[in-house]
Amino acid sequence: MNFAEGSRVLFVGEGDFSFVASLSQQGLCAGIHLTATSLQEQQSERARSNVEVLVERGVKVVLGVDATRLHLHPVIRHLRFTHIVFNFPHVGGKMRIDLNRKLLREFFQSAVEVLECGGHVVVTLCGGQAGVPPDPVVRRWDDSWKVVLMASYADLVLRSIQKFSPDSFPGYTATGYRSLEKTFCQDGALMFMFQVCELSPEPLDAEATESVLLCDGCSIKLPAFLHSQLQMDIMSDKSSFAGYLYSWVVGLLSANLTVYCQETLVFRKETQCMSLGKCETVSICKDQRECTIFCHPSYRINEESLQLEPLVILFYSGDTEMLESVLSQSVTLNVRNVSHSFTPVARQLAVRDFTDQMCFSDDQSCAGSVVCCVVSVAALARHCGVEEDEVWALGQSVSLCGDVLTFTQWSLCPVEYIYDLSFWDSIASGGENNALVSGTLNMTIDTIITNMGRGTVKSYRLLSSYSHPVLGRRSHTYRIEYRSWHGALSDQGAKQVHSQIGQQLEKCLGVEVR
Repeated sequence: MNFAEGSRVLFVGEGDFSFVASLSQQGLCAGIHLTATSLQEQQSERARSNVEVLVERGVKVVLGVDATRLHLHPVIRHLRFTHIVFNFPHVGGKMRIDLNRKLLREFFQSAVEVLECGGHVVVTLCGGQAGVPPDPVVRRWDDSWKVVLMASYADLVLRSIQKFSPDSFPGYTATGYRSLEKTFCQDGALMFMFQVCELSPEPLDAEATESVLLCDGCSIKLPAFLHSQLQMDIMSDKSSFAGYLYSWVVGLLSANLTVYCQETLVFRKETQCMSLGKCETVSICKDQRECTIFCHPSYRINEESLQLEPLVILFYSGDTEMLESVLSQSVTLNVRNVSHSFTPVARQLAVRDFTDQMCFSDDQSCAGSVVCCVVSVAALARHCGVEEDEVWALGQSVSLCGDVLTFTQWSLCPVEYIYDLSFWDSIASGGENNALVSGTLNMTIDTIITNMGRGTVKSYRLLSSYSHPVLGRRSHTYRIEYRSWHGALSDQGAKQVHSQIGQQLEKCLGVEVR
């Protein structure tokens, strides 16, 4: 546990103050302003001894501080801290999961009131309590304290997870509730660091679209939010997972072939072959010598589902034996997704398994043809344990240490929520107008969900349609899954977004939400 010089650190829920005493004794708090607090005003002999030591070292000690009422305390409420630390919070007793969740929630909500802008809240929990995938002690999520969800009620996101080792703090003794001498097991304990990160409060115009120029010269209108994702150009960002995979594929090819990296291509999935066939690179490629490959970072637009898929497009002419050899080469990537595990997972792959191929030629004999390989970066990422919505997450980072590739999101281990949205058509059954969820209107529904979700919608699909035999109306149900990698999203927040989507469907399409 390290703090930058000048930090102002508040420790709450200290039992016998041995943890802060250990930090100060090791010299880990030089140049740092420490405030150590405890709920109990009556202290044990060991606690009194540690308090005397802390006071001598310049640590401010305050007794009778309720960690869930920091913003109301006569002393604490006037201060602002860069870090607030709560080690092993517990209400006491067994089988009190609901009360411990409440404790965490109220602590987080109070802590942000006295937290400096950009500050961090640190909570240490025993193994299995938190309810996050990297936890070495596996429990069902509904049998955990749901620490990420409790933090989200205070607009806090999980920024890092570290293993907690009591041996790193000589003299530290973990005492139970009300400073009882009885200790508790700390095997598998984890330290969680949170930071305030609110979601954008203002959604986009529900029906807003932007024009995108495609590589075949045509244009297409995309939902404004999808257009903003395209503008991010994650394939050119080496700090993103998609950008890293693009660079990795280029490096793999460059070991045996001459590779020229070209401009970004954008095209529709429905006209993929025609669009790529019109690409200027096809003509250029025919005039090149063998073992030369042209590589384009690309995005494919799926109009049916209104999704963007990052790709690597390869153009190659001549004998394809060398290209096939490189693409079929079995490679192992050791990938650690920080939201999933503390240890990397060996992912064996061959680029060929994620590649579709076509060829362009001037005649039917395919003599002098140009081979075009379409490599799915999204499929490569999924194979490496990174889901599609993670690929587009803001604030992600990739680092390579030795042979281990570490992928970190801005917000770790976000909670997923699934809600259904049902509505009646505005038109009575009969005739062609009955098809509300097809054609232009279907695209309008997709646009509204995409724009109003503004990055919190992981996926959605039409679950069912139903015709009422008496009313003569059709009902449609969409299943929408929410998750945010860039800001705090609680169940309440997800329900609010869900409600906004329903309201905009009623406003823009005249439907009736059930």
